[in-house]
Amino acid sequence: MDDPYQPPTSETAQQGKLAPLYTLHGVVVATVLGSLAAAVVIVCLNYLSLGSTALARKTAVAGTAAYLLIIGFTALLPESLVVGLIMILVQAALSYLLANQLQGKAIRYHVAKGGRVHSSFRAAGIGLLTGFAIMFAVVVVATVFQLGSPAP
Repeated sequence: MDDPYQPPTSETAQQGKLAPLYTLHGVVVATVLGSLAAAVVIVCLNYLSLGSTALARKTAVAGTAAYLLIIGFTALLPESLVVGLIMILVQAALSYLLANQLQGKAIRYHVAKGGRVHSSFRAAGIGLLTGFAIMFAVVVVATVFQLGSPAP
């Protein structure tokens, strides 16, 4: 009699069961194109693929707070191309270190067991979509504040 709770034993059944994950390289690509917020989205998507909704939720909350702190810190810096490039590099390095700390072992284990990974192009798309969403939110907030302020 077969046990319905027994995991699949064939290699192809196990490969079909593993949901694809984003790699650490994908996290960095998304960050460069869409800021630290894109890295948070990628890490949350990985947690959801791994079946850990609670960790995805915690990551979203902590990541949003970290992103807002970085935005606040960046607003205090002088506006220049060099500062902008340095902030992109800082965010990319931070996202790599945090994603590696949170999910590096899980991603390596997943790949070692034959699990699929998403392409870097897909990660780039998430980065761009996240960047556009943030820009849209900034424009909406700026417009609301502009409309709410008295005319000179």
